[in-house]
Order: sequence, then structure tokens, then C-alpha cells
Amino acid sequence: MRLSFFATILPIALSLASLTAARGYDSGLSYEARNYVDDLATREILSELTTRELIDELSDRLERRRGRKPTGGSKVICAYCRHDWARVAGISDNCPARVGKNEGPHVPQTDFV
Repeated sequence: MRLSFFATILPIALSLASLTAARGYDSGLSYEARNYVDDLATREILSELTTRELIDELSDRLERRRGRKPTGGSKVICAYCRHDWARVAGISDNCPARVGKNEGPHVPQTDFV
């Protein structure tokens, strides 16, 4: 009776131990392979485009970006209290608009006029 009990438990314990060891082993090769395939796909997509098409697309995007900015220029303000940066830059106090957990100094932000 004892021999049959050990004869059934021993293979189960060994298989669970080997399964656990195999599951815990990760060499990172799967991630490297996935990144390699992604790089190949990106290269394939870019190789289908000509240099002229790429330059045209980048030029169009640059023109669209310039179109968003009005010709009036820009000024720097505090991102929280919206005061002119020249007025609040020398003040070392905390920004009055930042209360509670957000408490802190003034934060510069470019505002397009």
C-alpha cells in the first residue's frame, strides 16, 4: 500500500516541479522576437513610400502646424493663475490658483495670442 502511494505521488510531484521551473524561466527572447517583427513591419511600410512622398507629408504637417498658430505672436503666462509671466516670475510664493495637493509655484506656459 505504501509503495503504490509513493509510486503515484512521486511522478505528480516531479511533473509539477518541472512545470513550475519551465513556467518561471523567461529568457526574454519572445520580447526580442516581437520587437524584431515590429521593426521589420515598420521598415516594410516605409520602404513602400518614396522620399518625395515622405517629404510632402512632412511639409503638409508642418504647414498645418503653422496654420494653428495665429500671426499675433505668443506670450508666456502661468498655467494655473493665467497671469503674465513677467509679473509672477520674480515671486517666490506659491501660485494662489494651486491649492491642496496641487500646491506649488507658478508654471510657465506659452499662450498664443
